[in-house]
Amino acid sequence: LKQIITHKVLSTFIVYIHSDIKALKKSAGDNEDLSKQLSELQDKYKADTENLNAKLNQTRFDSVLTEALSKTKARDAKDIKALLDLESIKLGEDGSLEGLDAQISTLQQEKAYLFDLGTGQSYKPAGGSGAKISSDLSAAMKQEGFNLTEFLKEQGED
Repeated sequence: LKQIITHKVLSTFIVYIHSDIKALKKSAGDNEDLSKQLSELQDKYKADTENLNAKLNQTRFDSVLTEALSKTKARDAKDIKALLDLESIKLGEDGSLEGLDAQISTLQQEKAYLFDLGTGQSYKPAGGSGAKISSDLSAAMKQEGFNLTEFLKEQGED
């Protein structure tokens, strides 16, 4: 009798152990799935973070470059950007652009029309002088015997 009870107790114990092993295997399988999902999410997070940082750095670079070009009195920043070697221009930690000044000075010498350097002169046509018509024209027209041709000749003599 003792043996039968011991056998039943051991059988029951084996069943419980077997069910615990199944639960552990299932849990381990779930753990592996969860670990795999966690790893995939971490990789995706890392890639997304790198992409966002790259976009942020590019936006910061473009903003600083546009501001620097406006200080050079560039007529059209897009035209200037197209002529610059952007790969050789680096954004410093302090927000300055290294390598830009040399390229800008070269462009200002070679393609000065792209910049408003303030060297323009006012236009004065050769031999021209403005017409000298007096404000007395309206009063002169009211006079009897007014002749416009003679009036203009008189105004030109002054």
